[in-house]
Amino acid sequence: MRHLLFLSYANKDADDTQFKGFFGELCEAIAAGTPWSKGDDEIAFRDRDCLRLGERWEPKLRQALEASSVLVCLASPKYFGRAFCGKEFFVFQQRIEKYAADERYSPPVILPVIWVPSETKGPVDAYVWQDASLPDDYERLGLRGLRFEKRAQYNKALAAIARSIIKTWKAREYETERPSGVVQEFEQIPNAFGGDDWGEAADGTSWISGPTVANVVYGAGTARVIPSHKYGETAREWKPFLPPHAETVGALTRSAVHRQSLKYREIPVDDNLETELRNAQNRKNLILVVADATSLDHQPNPKLKAYDPLRPEGTALLMPWDASQEHTWESSELKQHIDDIFPVKSRTPECFRAPILSVEQLSNTLDATLVEIRANLTKQQTNNKPIIDGAPATVSGAQ
Repeated sequence: MRHLLFLSYANKDADDTQFKGFFGELCEAIAAGTPWSKGDDEIAFRDRDCLRLGERWEPKLRQALEASSVLVCLASPKYFGRAFCGKEFFVFQQRIEKYAADERYSPPVILPVIWVPSETKGPVDAYVWQDASLPDDYERLGLRGLRFEKRAQYNKALAAIARSIIKTWKAREYETERPSGVVQEFEQIPNAFGGDDWGEAADGTSWISGPTVANVVYGAGTARVIPSHKYGETAREWKPFLPPHAETVGALTRSAVHRQSLKYREIPVDDNLETELRNAQNRKNLILVVADATSLDHQPNPKLKAYDPLRPEGTALLMPWDASQEHTWESSELKQHIDDIFPVKSRTPECFRAPILSVEQLSNTLDATLVEIRANLTKQQTNNKPIIDGAPATVSGAQ
């Protein structure tokens, strides 16, 4: 069945009474401009029948994604942290791409709506919706805030959203839907909100399988938590050898990945980390963790514990270290930090490279490690048996 609207939202937002009222009011406002009533299935699809059970990609939900004219993204801090929402967004993006080459047809539309003000993710920025009739406080309070505090402005915003949806529906009323082409398997669908740099690791249908993809995880502090010029806004902006060298681990690692003709993907350290790591290893991708031993006890770095149980083949843990720091590499405090997060990997020679004491050594170690873990993973796939334990290839300067 075709729907005017597919509502994409975080389940935790749906527990709010403001949300429940909003959805019914939106359907009513849309229905006024159509032949249907607000409760008819043609108006909107929402997983009101508890379709999200674990990580099952329910056929009914997928069918609705492929046949709705508008994806309304109910943007909030919870929304961008929900992998399911990022996958819904990806499928809709791919549908839109199918129409890009032919202007005779009207594509479906992504309509981001501010539910609770938050920092948007890059993919959503390309679809930012602006309407001259939106009230003054919409961006400051979001729809939830308007509904709670300023009902007249809320009604005005609701009417603008409904008009936009009806306009899209009328333009597409007789359109033949073009399938997205995205794979059916839930775990193979990219999360469009899962990090700032993931595009190389996916094609228009799914994540890319095999050892040509290097998934990188950065475990370091940020300037918001640690007042040091070595840290930036994100973990990948950590500058371990400043002064004198201002290169970030993100830039150095990405360059090394590309020098080896690999595709780069960053996996953020968040609530989805364990699932993303497990799925990446199941796809036979490479996995590289670059971590700062001194900030492992700072949030969210304890979540890196999800990396430790992974099978060793195709994985490596690298720890740059500034020897001029107050603590020495041999300090009991530092060793405790490492043992708390990586009790297995830090004792697995074929997986552990540390301490790495300079920019040059880090670049060389990255190059050698990527070559080695790719060869080991390829060998494991070829032999279809575990890698035999043994000493890794020598990496100059790394212990």
